[in-house]
Amino acid sequence: MNTLLLATARMNGKPTISGREAHSVHLTFYQQHVGIRLDRPKRPGHRGRTDQGAEPSNTKLCLSILESLGSDKERVSWQDDEGSRLESRLAEIAIQLILTAELQHRESAIRRYQWRVERKAQLEEEERERKLKAERAERERRKRLERARIERLLKAAEAFQQAGAIRKYVEAIRLTLSSSEACSPEELERWSQWALSEADRIDPAIGGAFLTAMRDEEGAQAGLLPSDE
Repeated sequence: MNTLLLATARMNGKPTISGREAHSVHLTFYQQHVGIRLDRPKRPGHRGRTDQGAEPSNTKLCLSILESLGSDKERVSWQDDEGSRLESRLAEIAIQLILTAELQHRESAIRRYQWRVERKAQLEEEERERKLKAERAERERRKRLERARIERLLKAAEAFQQAGAIRKYVEAIRLTLSSSEACSPEELERWSQWALSEADRIDPAIGGAFLTAMRDEEGAQAGLLPSDE
């Protein structure tokens, strides 16, 4: 049995023998490992038999080319029969081995191509998701900036009104107390200057503070501000 295996292996390719009784071998063609099994037939009906009704005897052998390395599934097989032995069919077996290696090579190429196609689609989907996520994040960032800008604008408008209210209040107090003895003119003037300075401090119109919200918006659009502003 081992002699037939080695003879088959030496026809072409690089042989590797395995199995407890060296019933298995694989050959390498086109960088493909073609698995072969040589054993006694377990049932009738294998390809290559001429006498389909005869029962296998202990002297008959069956040579099978396996579906893949390590697989028990057969692609094709030959069996000793009354008219010929496996040794007489080595040329046919050799041709089938080469064809099987070529077929495995093509199948492997198809699998690699399909993997590349699937991997490319996966990467494209990941890139699409990344862009969508970045776009969502940018929209959220702009919404936060817009809300902050509006809040600053409303606060500035409120401060402007408060500053105006303080100035009107100071003017009203001056008119009311100008001829009154409730406080001295010096105290009234000191209070007026303090109140007016507070009005100037909160007034966004003084020093161009009212432009801050608009400038922050322009800076954010130019990418000059952090995203959490």
